[in-house]
Amino acid sequence: MDRQEALITFKRQIAGLAPAAIDDAQWPTIRVRVRTFVGVIDIPDVLISSVRSVVLRRGQVVLVRERTGESHVTPGGRREAGESIEATVRREVLEECGWHVGRLVPIGCFYIVPLDPAPPADFKYFWGEMIHLIHASDGVRYEPRARDRTQIEEGSRLQSVKRAMAEIPAGQRAILNAARSALRI
Repeated sequence: MDRQEALITFKRQIAGLAPAAIDDAQWPTIRVRVRTFVGVIDIPDVLISSVRSVVLRRGQVVLVRERTGESHVTPGGRREAGESIEATVRREVLEECGWHVGRLVPIGCFYIVPLDPAPPADFKYFWGEMIHLIHASDGVRYEPRARDRTQIEEGSRLQSVKRAMAEIPAGQRAILNAARSALRI
């Protein structure tokens, strides 16, 4: 199945679902609309541009702070050629916030649509509708030196769920609640 056919199939699947949240966001150089869907959704592999995970540890959540001042609870990123989804989640979470994670439980996705008519001239990533697959995971070990300090993430910290909820947008709150439910926290 090619990307266009997969996107049509995905849109049919979510047509009857109400998003848990809809947020408009400013990524460093583009504006996007993020529809958050909670639950297990069959997403064709060809559509998954990024994989992410909410990392929970002893009733707290890893809160990631970006250089833009925004905070979120879904560290992750783009897959490398030939890399499995699981390997990508583990690598990206380690690079972005220094956490090794245990079990991975799929909990939903972000369906992202650019709001700008075209990418900036220097934009080097995929342009178009994107899907970020989201997992819940247990934080098993913190290794701060493993963090890639060249990325947009400025740092991370363990935060109480209540306090994190006050700092993140609606879609992130919906995903955090789904992660807590999936891991029974």
